[in-house]
Amino acid sequence: MDQRFARRYRLTEEGELRVFRWFLLRAYEELIRHTGSKWVEIPIIRAKVLQELKMNRKKFDELLLRLEKFDNKLSLSPARVFSADIRRESIETDRGFLYYLYYGEG
Repeated sequence: MDQRFARRYRLTEEGELRVFRWFLLRAYEELIRHTGSKWVEIPIIRAKVLQELKMNRKKFDELLLRLEKFDNKLSLSPARVFSADIRRESIETDRGFLYYLYYGEG
């Protein structure tokens, strides 16, 4: 197709969140299979999703926080032990430095 006439399409906010959720859950399921833990580190899942979606860290963090507001199965938790690495790799919020992600019931 001639690139001069190609259209660029953008997702709606809801569509963007749905695509993000699908990739996030796919990466989450893969990680829990490998680690055996239902709590995964945000930096690890972030790296997997960023590789797939070609977005930057800031966008990932914004979408993850937005998704948490709408999906009551998603839980984000601060790190219990604190270091410079954890501070750098976590998501800073008014609830602290979020470092772990859990998806599921209770």
